[in-house]
Amino acid sequence: MNQNDQLKAASEAAVLRIVEQDAAGKEAAAAILPGPLKQAFALNQSINVGGWNVRPFYDIDFEFLATLEHPLSQMYRDALRGDDTKATFLPSGPTIWQAAWILTRDVDTVEMLLSQSNGKEQLAKAARSEFGRLPPRILGEFFKAVMKQVELSSSTTVEYEAAAADGEAAKAKTNPSSQPLQRTG
Repeated sequence: MNQNDQLKAASEAAVLRIVEQDAAGKEAAAAILPGPLKQAFALNQSINVGGWNVRPFYDIDFEFLATLEHPLSQMYRDALRGDDTKATFLPSGPTIWQAAWILTRDVDTVEMLLSQSNGKEQLAKAARSEFGRLPPRILGEFFKAVMKQVELSSSTTVEYEAAAADGEAAKAKTNPSSQPLQRTG
């Protein structure tokens, strides 16, 4: 075998090795692993509460809440200004009913209702009808889900929850603020 044949054979072997490695890499990348990144990049990032899905929180939701003079809107605006807030958002009564109603509907439905002349009243009535007769325990779960969605929408990090030795999630959570997500596009 001359030197050209040896070089050709080595090149073909190197190309085959690269193709195999690329195929193995694609196969490995196709497997979705459990954990915080799976949740962070999931197509549906809703939180299920008693059969309702609390959707992700969007910037326009603060406009909806401001229209309703909701305390969560005031809390957010105070936080943006760096001010201490005097507003309180409790897991009971109309404030949680309205927040739950908004976040269990798509944005277009909420916007369409609030654009009507009596939209605020209609939303308040619909929220009261749907959520006003729920037990406080369920409203507390809605409160946690709403606040979690607000937190996730404004965070630049992915929350990490370490697994305990027995396989259950550890009580302590770590928020790797030193590793913010980078925008790549």
